[in-house]
Amino acid sequence: MMTYVISGYALVAKALVPATAAYILFLAILAVSGNRKMISAHLLYLKEFIFLVYILSAGIITGLVFPESWRFDPDFSFNLTPFTNESLTMIFFNVLLFLPMGILLPAIFRKMNSWRNILTAAVLIPVGVEVTQMLFAGRLADIDDVIANFLGCMLGYVVYRILSALFCNRKKRPVGLGTASVLVDFLALCWGVTLRGWCLGDLVFRRLGLSAWSNNSDGVYAMSGVHYPEIVTLLLLGGALLLAGRYNKDYLAAPGAVIAVAGGVYTIVSMLLSVH
Repeated sequence: MMTYVISGYALVAKALVPATAAYILFLAILAVSGNRKMISAHLLYLKEFIFLVYILSAGIITGLVFPESWRFDPDFSFNLTPFTNESLTMIFFNVLLFLPMGILLPAIFRKMNSWRNILTAAVLIPVGVEVTQMLFAGRLADIDDVIANFLGCMLGYVVYRILSALFCNRKKRPVGLGTASVLVDFLALCWGVTLRGWCLGDLVFRRLGLSAWSNNSDGVYAMSGVHYPEIVTLLLLGGALLLAGRYNKDYLAAPGAVIAVAGGVYTIVSMLLSVH
């Protein structure tokens, strides 16, 4: 199972590079065109950025984005008998693959914040993915994947509704850049969370041909010295802290500041331990 997790981590790193480039270009165009107020009004478009990374990652995993070979295949291959070919591990990961879909769709698109609309998306999107895979990627269209993806999407929507209830803005505080500090914290933690000695930042650095550690030399990967991805983590957390402090009256600004400070202390300690 851990092999699948690490492989998925690597695919997210692959998606993060073009997504970040597109995101920066988009913000630059808005800034140059004089639409800077739109940037703050939409919380730096961070939710959209996370959604873009997710869509690219899911597309790479399913073979619909950056396919090695994609052509029409008239030799259709499909399975309509539930739970005959898939292992429990693959079913679990197929559920997990579409769980963010159920969270992000209603978070970004207001019309998707209803059981009827999310149910429709949870059916049509997995079916569309499987049919496209069968027609153009030469893969087996499996009813197991459709069921698992459907369950993942619906479970994600349940999570979204629970989170919405827990973090309900009862005091009607303004939602602004201070609120965005929580999203920046989330990105920083996703970037720096270590899994078997690796973090997402390491994989991105490696994909860009950059050294992740200062003690790397002559092609030898040494996990010691200054860990450069953690510097990026500190910069992101610092940015979140600045947003939370500057716009401290905004909704969730206080938790954003607390998470930034706690994450920063942890990262600094981790960097000091790796240096020595």
